[in-house]
Amino acid sequence: MDRFDLINLLIETFGYKSYLEIGVAGAENNFNLIKAPVKCGVDPNTEGEGIIRTTADNFFAQNKETFDIIFIDGDHVDEQATRDISNSLLCLNPNGTIVVHDCNPTEKDHQEVPAVVAFWVGTVWKAWVRYLQTLPPAIEMFMVNNDTGIGIMKATGKGKKLNPIPEDQLTYENLDLNRDAWLNMVSLDDFKAWLKPAPEIVKPKVQQREIIKKIDAKMKTDKLVS
Repeated sequence: MDRFDLINLLIETFGYKSYLEIGVAGAENNFNLIKAPVKCGVDPNTEGEGIIRTTADNFFAQNKETFDIIFIDGDHVDEQATRDISNSLLCLNPNGTIVVHDCNPTEKDHQEVPAVVAFWVGTVWKAWVRYLQTLPPAIEMFMVNNDTGIGIMKATGKGKKLNPIPEDQLTYENLDLNRDAWLNMVSLDDFKAWLKPAPEIVKPKVQQREIIKKIDAKMKTDKLVS
C-alpha cells in the first residue's frame, strides 16, 4: 500500500474533508492523488494548484485554518520534524489524524545527517520517539510497517507512553535493537483492523501547548547533561 492509498483510506473511513501536506516535493507522487475536497500543500520549492510556496515554519506562523488530516513529509531532520508535529497538533480538528512519513530507516546510512546516500529518510524517527515518550494517553501513536514507516497519531484515548530515553541514547544502533517498541510498530493488517469511525474527541489545545513546552525543555536539558 502506497502512502497516498493509506491516507485516502483514512479520509474515506473517517469522512475527512480537509487535508494539509507539509513537504510536497513532486505533487504527482502524493498530493495530486489525495481524495479530499479541500487540499493545501506547503513546500518552498514546489508550485501548483493548492500549494503554498513557503517553509513549514512560515506557514504555521501565519496559518489560522484547521485540518482533518495532516501529512508530514517535509525536512527530514528531527528538529524540524519535531516542530512540524508540534505545529500540526495545534491546527488539527477534533477526531483528526496526523500522518508522519519516513519513521523507519532500515539502514544506518539512510538516516545520517547530513545525507550520505541518495535514498535518505533522515532522523524523523527521533522526533517520533520523543513524542511517544511525551504525549498523554489521549493520543494514540503507532507506526505502520509499510513503505518507509508511516506514523499515525490520533486522539482515541488508547495511547501508551514509551519509557523515558535520554537524548544521547537515541542512536541508530539502539533503534535497531528496540525498533518494535521504540516506534510502536504494527503491521499493515493490524492498521486495517484498527480503522473504524470513532466518536469525536475534543482536543485540549492548552494541554498540547504544555506538552510541546515539556518536549522542548527535555531536549535542552538532555543536551546540557550530555
